[in-house]
Amino acid sequence: MTFEPTISVYNASTEETLFNEKSVCLEEGATVLDALEATELDIESVGSGEMTYVTAIDDIEEKSAGQSSGWVYAFNGSPGDEGAGAKEVESTDIIQWRFEEDAISFFE
Repeated sequence: MTFEPTISVYNASTEETLFNEKSVCLEEGATVLDALEATELDIESVGSGEMTYVTAIDDIEEKSAGQSSGWVYAFNGSPGDEGAGAKEVESTDIIQWRFEEDAISFFE
């Protein structure tokens, strides 16, 4: 069975869209991280599996817009509540990866 969640990638610090919102085709059990990888953007991360942490997308690195800047994701309009490698997706899901100047405040 395949799923087709909608994903976009946005740099909030420069208001630049890196990947326009569109559906990607994923296998059952796929995660938010798999959806990001399906965009074919250049991704850098540390850790693996459920503990994967995205440090850069398209050469935009965490802390490059200040000490608190980094990549976060919204899942159906709410801040992600699990690691990207742990959060499973379905066809109805909408994922937005965002580069925020203050990544911590994104979750507050």
